[in-house]
Amino acid sequence: MSSIKSNIKIYLYIKTSPKGLKYLGKTIKDPFKYIGSGLVWLNHIKKHKIKTKDIITEILFVGYNNDEIKEKGTYYSQLYNIVESEEWANLKIENGDGGWSGWHNEDTKKRCLRQEKVRLFLTILKKECLMVS
Repeated sequence: MSSIKSNIKIYLYIKTSPKGLKYLGKTIKDPFKYIGSGLVWLNHIKKHKIKTKDIITEILFVGYNNDEIKEKGTYYSQLYNIVESEEWANLKIENGDGGWSGWHNEDTKKRCLRQEKVRLFLTILKKECLMVS
């Protein structure tokens, strides 16, 4: 990662869906038009047919290099406990790497994937229970 400052703004944001699910992310695009890229987040948006205009976007930080975003993203990820909390769609901390390539280690990857499997299982189980009742 480079600590060289650029003219490109990097936004660290929180998205909140009308259903209450939150997502911590970063983008160089217009953060109010950009919907986000997380797997669970996008699944949620698609499932509930949520439009961009219905999502609340809060800008936490605007930086000009990846080191700043990594520092702030890690800070907010830990502050809000985004990986463990059911209120958040994030499967991993937001450290500015832009996706699945920046796993800290295999244990973190396995834990996050297990959490996603549990979420999906509970969603399916809930649907099945509703169909039976």
